[in-house]
Amino acid sequence: MDVARHKSLVPPQGAKESLTYQDSQRRFVLQLPQGWKIQKDTPDRTVIKEQRSLAELAISYLAENCAVALSKLRARRLNYYFIREFTRTIADREALVFEFRDTITNVREFHAFLPVDKVCCELKWTRPEGSQGLEFDPTLEEMLSTFRFGPDKS
Repeated sequence: MDVARHKSLVPPQGAKESLTYQDSQRRFVLQLPQGWKIQKDTPDRTVIKEQRSLAELAISYLAENCAVALSKLRARRLNYYFIREFTRTIADREALVFEFRDTITNVREFHAFLPVDKVCCELKWTRPEGSQGLEFDPTLEEMLSTFRFGPDKS
């Protein structure tokens, strides 16, 4: 996929060779670190993946409100176990984050739901099961810290 139409060469302060990425619908921007690639960019979903690991960030715009999306997430079963919930700042907002363990893919999944423009924006990121604690991979942490909604989003 050609992502050049969505990004400009604007490295963040202190970052090396990262790019500013804006989705095709102009709903959000973030810094794309070196080694991370756009795997999917559709009107309602963007998937960004680190090529050498299981680390991934998916930004989805859901046609339902965030309470319904969260209810569906909590209903998942089988190999999918709820670990904990905590808060963190995303796009200058306090967001409730839900951590799950997927025993088949051997990853931890994190989901945050942010209401925006009468829909729900879900951010989902993954990391390998072996990583522990509240500290995330520094590259993923940096990318999440640069996530911002587009200019007319609330």
